[in-house]
Amino acid sequence: MLSFRRLQPYCRALIPRSIEQNGVASFSTNHPLRAMSNHSLVGHLKDLRKKQVESSGRPARTNWVFLGPNGVGKGTYAKRVAKLMGVPHISTGDLVREKIKTNAEFSAQVKEITHAGKLISDEMIMSLLIQRFKRGAALGEQGFILDGFPRTLPQAVALAKVTDVHLVVNMDACDEVLVQKCAGRRTCSECGKGYNVADVFVSAGPDRAEPIVMPPMPPPKKCSHKMVTRPDDAEAIVKRRLDSFRIQCEPVQEYYRAAGVLMDYEIHGGFEVTLPEILDTLHEAMVQMEPADDEECPLASHNSVPKVAASV
Repeated sequence: MLSFRRLQPYCRALIPRSIEQNGVASFSTNHPLRAMSNHSLVGHLKDLRKKQVESSGRPARTNWVFLGPNGVGKGTYAKRVAKLMGVPHISTGDLVREKIKTNAEFSAQVKEITHAGKLISDEMIMSLLIQRFKRGAALGEQGFILDGFPRTLPQAVALAKVTDVHLVVNMDACDEVLVQKCAGRRTCSECGKGYNVADVFVSAGPDRAEPIVMPPMPPPKKCSHKMVTRPDDAEAIVKRRLDSFRIQCEPVQEYYRAAGVLMDYEIHGGFEVTLPEILDTLHEAMVQMEPADDEECPLASHNSVPKVAASV
């Protein structure tokens, strides 16, 4: 199910930097996103980008957040949509792991925290994000897709002090699907890439007219014998995490819903089904609700650069 409220504020934030010159994102011939680079949304965004550059001299940014419980695939969608939109995919988990590898003091601090059974503080996460935003501003990045953050209301409030958010894609699926997807997650012990071997099928019922079908995303042969499973992907642990997530993240969803930038999306198929559907719906909504030429977009202005950039 898709739910849109006040889409107009972020209509102008959907401009991919990668299409600035040629009008399409560049992918190899067999890349799964190649067909999506020719989606009607891309052409529409090219026209909007041209208008904004002509009127203001600067393009709009694309500041998106992807939320969702474990197993919903938000990381997969965030990475691939980021490539299509021409903006970086930013995962706080990746930022922490990168810092651990490159900073011995930080690594020791994290080990001490985790050994005590505690979580890394919001202050530490926000510090890493601010550093990443500053690097992006210096490189001229035109936005970001933030993956799985914020997870709590205090984190959302802290993020709002650092940068504007134009769109929050709130992904979800029924628990039966999420448990199967988590149980099917695999990671290559050598290259670190993630895959999913779950072949999901959930029958139609009172709450759904059609069955849910999600084909597996298996590893290539070179990685197939190096797959490892996360210990916390056991069914009982996954169910507890889902309950915790829904309680913890509800205030975050309402925070962005009140701001008019939340888009709820319920997953009911694999990537090949879901991505085109999201793009189709976004395009339709943009055409219907596009602001007039003389209107300013309050949450997606061309001046909407990261607030931390002022100190770069």
